[in-house]
Order: sequence, then C-alpha cells, then structure tokens
Amino acid sequence: MISVESKYGVCYTQNLSHMKASHDALLRQLEDANSQLKQEQSRVVALQGQLKRRPPEANRIQELEEQLTSVKNENAILKEANENLVSR
Repeated sequence: MISVESKYGVCYTQNLSHMKASHDALLRQLEDANSQLKQEQSRVVALQGQLKRRPPEANRIQELEEQLTSVKNENAILKEANENLVSR
C-alpha cells in the first residue's frame, strides 16, 4: 500500500515539474516579446531618421497640400454663402 506521504510527494513533484515547464514557456514568450519590441524600436528609430532626412521639397509639398485643402474648404464655404445670397 502507498503511504499518504509518498502519494502527496509524487503529486507535489508532478505539480512542481508542471509549474517549472509553464514558467520556462512563459520566460520564452517574454524573451520573444522583448525581441520583437527591440526590432520595432529600431524600426521606429530608422523611420524617424528617414523622416528627418526628408528633402526640403517634400516639406514644401506637404505645406502646399495643406494650403490646397484649406483653399478647397474656403471655396466650399464661399459657394454656400453665394448660393444663400442668390436665393434671397
């Protein structure tokens, strides 16, 4: 007959082994996540560097696009105001 102490000892050992395997798996996942984070951080740094090195023409194009959008919005407002005046 198996004694109670040896039965609990086997269960304890099995539980401990299972916990260690789970712990090791979790550590591997954490290392993978840290590796991915480092890769993404270096990618962000590289993209920020590219953004800073953008030629001045690209900045000017962006400014002109913003101005164009503003002019289009203003044109729409003026058209609406004109239609209101004409309809009166």
